[in-house]
Amino acid sequence: MTSIVRAWQIVDGGVLANMPVRLPEPGPTEVVVRVGAVALNHRDLLVRAGRYGRAVPVGAVPCSDAAGVIAAIGTRVDRVAVGDRVTTVFAPDWHAGTLTRAALRTTLGSGRTPGVLAEYVCLPETAVHPAPACLSIEEAATLPCAALTAWHALFEGGVPIRRNHTVLTIGSGGGSAVALQVAVRAGGTVIAVSGSPEKFERLRELGATHVIDRHSEPDWGERARSLTDGEEGVDLVIEVGGQGTLEQSMRAVHPGGTIALIGTLAGPTPVSLTPLLLRNITLAGIMVGSRAMLAAMMSALSDWRLRPVIDTVVPFAEAPAAFERLASGRQFGKVVVSVP
Repeated sequence: MTSIVRAWQIVDGGVLANMPVRLPEPGPTEVVVRVGAVALNHRDLLVRAGRYGRAVPVGAVPCSDAAGVIAAIGTRVDRVAVGDRVTTVFAPDWHAGTLTRAALRTTLGSGRTPGVLAEYVCLPETAVHPAPACLSIEEAATLPCAALTAWHALFEGGVPIRRNHTVLTIGSGGGSAVALQVAVRAGGTVIAVSGSPEKFERLRELGATHVIDRHSEPDWGERARSLTDGEEGVDLVIEVGGQGTLEQSMRAVHPGGTIALIGTLAGPTPVSLTPLLLRNITLAGIMVGSRAMLAAMMSALSDWRLRPVIDTVVPFAEAPAAFERLASGRQFGKVVVSVP
């Protein structure tokens, strides 16, 4: 194993530079992962642009989600062994239960914590988890953030969805696509909202019972409500737009239902929160998930033989193109960087 590896670093102006970096020897409770694939999230665009909390220092390595093979371990590591296939864990110190501020500070790829867009990475052993054997390295790389966030929203964020519950998804990015897949496997009925006609049939192929064109039906929240039993509304909305789509989500959900906020892609728009009060709607902020949630999700995905949707696989040498693809908003599923 070489001591000098390549990593993409954020330099002045948010430019990505492919740089040589020295790979440290693992400490007693650390592991070295030979990265095979890295999956991008919208958060990575914010980190690169310096808009994710505090300013990102020059030389930071972005991205939190990767899969690969254990190349070396420290003397006290007992969770994994050399040669094991693993994925990263988004928040290594969030083991179970309630998220704490201390655990939140350990999330990978924040610009001030280790990132994984590199050939090799050295991480705490708590930052890796065995990857499902049924998935490719590229598919496994998509799980730590988007898939886990969807799982958290569907099963751990309040009232877990049950058979015959109705779920509304918005868009076709990585989080929305896997939420659709998982909800269907759990026996739910999914109504999908999209603004891209070329994606409608693919959403149906993933299991959506109804697909609403948000351009031809701008009042898509009322349309979604009308498609439910008794026109009461959906049980759960997987909300990725934030303020820009929240008004329609509140119209879609039934009294006492839940809106799981997993993203704010639509940008700031004035919105009244009064319907939350008048109809006893729960608005739940969802921050990825714990190691315990990750383990439960991976077990279920393995049982269901569910394969995450990948939009594009970009070679490591062309990693900036993956960021541009994600920023375009045209992807269906996850954008992945393949690492040789």
